[in-house]
Amino acid sequence: CCGVLPERARLLRSKHISPDGMVASPLLLLLPSSLLLLSSCSSCPPLLFASSSSRLLGSKLPISFSKSASSPLTARTRALFTVASPRRRPPPSSLSAMVASSSPSPSTLIPSSPATDMVQVLSSFPARTYRPPWWARQAHVNTIVGALFATPPTPSYERERWTTPDGDFVDIDFLRSELPASRGIVLLYHGLESNSLAPLTVRQARSLSMAGFDVAAIGFRGCSGEDNLTPGGYHLGFTDDVHFIAKRLHEQRPDRKIFVTGTSLGGNVMIKFLAELGDRASEIGVVGGAVSCVPMNAIDCQVKLDEDAFNCKVYSGNFLKSLKPKAERQATRFPGLFDIEKIRACKTIGEFDHNFIAPIYGFSSKEDYYLKCGSKAFLSRVRVPLLIINAIDDPFIEPSTLPTAEDIGEGTVRVQYTEHGGHCGYLEGLKSLSVDFRALFYKIFRGLRIQANAHAPAGWMPTELTRFLLHLDGEKLKEEEEEETQARKGKLFALFANVWKALTGRRRKE
Repeated sequence: CCGVLPERARLLRSKHISPDGMVASPLLLLLPSSLLLLSSCSSCPPLLFASSSSRLLGSKLPISFSKSASSPLTARTRALFTVASPRRRPPPSSLSAMVASSSPSPSTLIPSSPATDMVQVLSSFPARTYRPPWWARQAHVNTIVGALFATPPTPSYERERWTTPDGDFVDIDFLRSELPASRGIVLLYHGLESNSLAPLTVRQARSLSMAGFDVAAIGFRGCSGEDNLTPGGYHLGFTDDVHFIAKRLHEQRPDRKIFVTGTSLGGNVMIKFLAELGDRASEIGVVGGAVSCVPMNAIDCQVKLDEDAFNCKVYSGNFLKSLKPKAERQATRFPGLFDIEKIRACKTIGEFDHNFIAPIYGFSSKEDYYLKCGSKAFLSRVRVPLLIINAIDDPFIEPSTLPTAEDIGEGTVRVQYTEHGGHCGYLEGLKSLSVDFRALFYKIFRGLRIQANAHAPAGWMPTELTRFLLHLDGEKLKEEEEEETQARKGKLFALFANVWKALTGRRRKE
């Protein structure tokens, strides 16, 4: 096996790893900490320590796969882990477990679902590398600038209000495909305290619409401009509405494909939704999904969000600006469900979840809520192709909690880690920016989201999610076409070379 010592040592040692994760045998090589270190010990199952940042290096995130036919891991088929670094190319490898990709990101096969065709879809997707501009390499800059200064044009939504089985309602904003023939419909969920008019949600919807998808941007209860009729609203694992919507859409048009996408909390809900469907996904036309910036291990993510002083002040404080007034209104309408004085005293998201979400939805505590709703525990139950994109420097997510091969198990999931990106930032330069200052004023100083209109493009992350859904739909992406063109050129060159060799050889004989 191979192991990585703490980042300051940056030493590669060989043979066996001690129980605490350190290597006990003699020093062999001195290597940069950014290299991908691959084991070659024949007596132990190999481990891949993928370190595209010093924080990930410190966490020693393992990704396991098997080279030997006798290993129990080869009894399963495989999904993909991609660890992307914008400044490095993957080290060459002759192992059959390594997948050739048009992207410079190293892709490592890991155990997964027995559905070979789904694994092929996952492994053949040509993932792109995210390269941040020099001024957005800091995670908070990428996160905050991306949230405030990347406003797209106003979408031409058509809103419908559907009555839910529990007597409440859900608002859905539909955006039609810009192409004559629709590829299917994408169910889109926004993040915590966002809505369908938020810049990121609109950029996602426009990217999908331009690619030929119809879009159903679903508003979480209480986030569409009007308080809902029942207590609570939504949470990390609230999948009731998306189940209801997907089933109804399928009943309306059984021949239509249904895809899912979402970011942050919305991405967590979509992963749980796919896991709950399991093998029954095809019964309602669900064919796959793509999500990003998902807090899959909610317990550790809550700690990072609340205990870091900057995160607590800036991010948690921003969320509480709208969460607390909603709780105040619900305390008036539904007295006795929770202690409003404790809500008023909340300083963190964890405290709010413990005193509002937990009692309303029947959880014993915030920890019980996070354990039961965090999507990391649901990955192994996903049975349709799913792409998850997360940034290692995401200020909301602890990198040591990112999923491993063991977490995915039999799930048909591909996880792509990027070194930078922040939380839902993924800026590509000044071209990513465009601002509606009136909407910005309301958002910062009044905690309100109003309809904004500027000219920001879709951006890297919405485009990448759209590319994967196009790939699921069988569309040949530009990178795949270029790869095929190069392959044809290579075959033609080889043919000419063989003919030339045959002719010159014949002349020599004569």
